[in-house]
Amino acid sequence: MKVLFVMELRLNAGSIQAVSSYIRTGHDLGYDFAVYGTKINGFESIKFATDVDSFDHIIFIFESNLYWIKKLPLAHILSEAPRNRRVILDADGMYNPIICINGYDCNHENEKNQKEWIDYYDSISDKIIQPAIVPSQNPNVVSIPFYGYDPQNRYKNNTTKKYDLMYVGHNWWRWDVMQNIVLPAIKDNIDILNDICFIGHWWDKPPPWVKECDFEDPFRLDHNQFKNLGIKTKPAIPYNQVIETMDHGHINIMTQRPLLRNLKHMTSKYFEVFLADTIPLVILDPDHSELVYGSAGRDLSLHGSTSDKLKDVIQNKKKYNKIVDRVRDHISKHHSYNQRIQELENALIS
Repeated sequence: MKVLFVMELRLNAGSIQAVSSYIRTGHDLGYDFAVYGTKINGFESIKFATDVDSFDHIIFIFESNLYWIKKLPLAHILSEAPRNRRVILDADGMYNPIICINGYDCNHENEKNQKEWIDYYDSISDKIIQPAIVPSQNPNVVSIPFYGYDPQNRYKNNTTKKYDLMYVGHNWWRWDVMQNIVLPAIKDNIDILNDICFIGHWWDKPPPWVKECDFEDPFRLDHNQFKNLGIKTKPAIPYNQVIETMDHGHINIMTQRPLLRNLKHMTSKYFEVFLADTIPLVILDPDHSELVYGSAGRDLSLHGSTSDKLKDVIQNKKKYNKIVDRVRDHISKHHSYNQRIQELENALIS
């Protein structure tokens, strides 16, 4: 099977880490995965190709931006790949009715916007895949987890930790979770926490254009709270440095935007954080955590009495390292890219 991914290439965001694992694992299994385009600096682990007609399936990965694809020679891609070979990976749950979580995190602003997305998807392909761990209620959607755990990326440097607590990810619809769950737990344990660092876009300030476009909500932030808690912020890093960077923290927080958490959509972060030598605390309810990580995942759920949980982890790292190892065993068996490739192949030929 030969699969060509067509995607908006972002060095420090999106699905590029997963695609890199598909390329590597696929090669080992006798499959051929590549990304549409020519070689670009910074994407050394990515195989590129432009001979569209030589691939069995073309997967368009949509993440937030609807019209990024217009930057590509779309007519050439569509003419070389008949409709029955084209598939869309709907990473952000746009091929759904309007969904709004907690009154602010929505997949569509209004019905006009929703129709625009649906019509555009339908103009490209009849097959829509969503990266969910539960079946979609939409009969036109195929659900497969898509993202997985790649043990070959496991980072074991055994270096001295720089931080007691880290968060590696962008400030995109994250403030409510941080303000209501993470920062109060940090505040209650500040006496036993040393250095804390958040790494990613927009933790220092929002993009300059947000006020002009009246689009401030996704980037909300209270600098005073960060300052009072002594939280350092650093810029985003390339995808191939994420795991090594997470390795600098005794504890790493994993979360995702409320909309995707509600849809049970997977992302690369679900598994990247377990590739570092760290203790991941996942902001998922215990049932959701167990669904992904097995029974041991419940013990890593930052849910309910979050201050007590964080304190327990800080004071009992050996205990939690054993729990993390149990989770790694589970996701190695149930979420490997060998399995992801088989699931993807089944979805493509069905």
